[in-house]
Amino acid sequence: MVKINCTNCKKVCNKFPSNIKRSINNFCSKKCNMVFQMKDKERINKMKKERPLTKNGKNINCKVCKKEFYISKSRFNIKTCCSKNCSNINLKQWIKKNGAWNKGFTKKTDKRVKKYTNKRNKIILDRGYTNSKETRKKISDGLKGRVGANKGIRLSLSTRMKISVTQSGDKEFIAFKNKLVKRIRMNNKYLEWRSNIFKRDNYHCQHCGEKGYLEAHHIYPFSKIISEFRIINLDQALDCKILWDIGNGITYCRPCHILLDKNIGVGLQQARSNL
Repeated sequence: MVKINCTNCKKVCNKFPSNIKRSINNFCSKKCNMVFQMKDKERINKMKKERPLTKNGKNINCKVCKKEFYISKSRFNIKTCCSKNCSNINLKQWIKKNGAWNKGFTKKTDKRVKKYTNKRNKIILDRGYTNSKETRKKISDGLKGRVGANKGIRLSLSTRMKISVTQSGDKEFIAFKNKLVKRIRMNNKYLEWRSNIFKRDNYHCQHCGEKGYLEAHHIYPFSKIISEFRIINLDQALDCKILWDIGNGITYCRPCHILLDKNIGVGLQQARSNL
């Protein structure tokens, strides 16, 4: 610690050497600092009042509204209008009389047009700039392990309702629903279709002939029916006849279903290879 005199009240106070180096004026407290700043402002304001402003310009009339305004010497040949609004009106009038400056010019004939187009193209190219694979990898490595800003925060009821409407495909919010595939599989019509197939096949797997845990399989795939017939909501699914056709269904046990159905999912590829 170093002993110094306060610039405002002249009292002796202790300060670190690093703090003394940073500032020209040193104070014992925040109060002294504020008082000194107020005095300094008053001194500057007095100097401004005492020193008269030197005007080397003149008063001229605006081209558009004919209003008188002051203009400095450096802007005699540049400024002819009192405001931006007047200058825009003046520019429009000039273009009507003389036409646009770049009319009839191209990149090949005029240097100014070439310069402007090159600058504009550069801006457009910069907008669509993509990072290289190395930089993208670095960014992903840096973001690994970070927790999302919205993680753990429960969404409001209105936002949840909006999400539900977009996912379900309904025009208005009726109730909170699962995804379309889950909603179809949980529907009573699907459960009836499933039980009818089991009854028809006498509760036996049609591949190995075993009983136990059984699954109803669509011969023409379930996912293809939804995509080809463009089923968006539950009402469209209930009206689709192929989806509920008993002739399109067959009974399988779980292992046989995994072996025979290629569209069962990527997550069950390991289970299929182990069998």
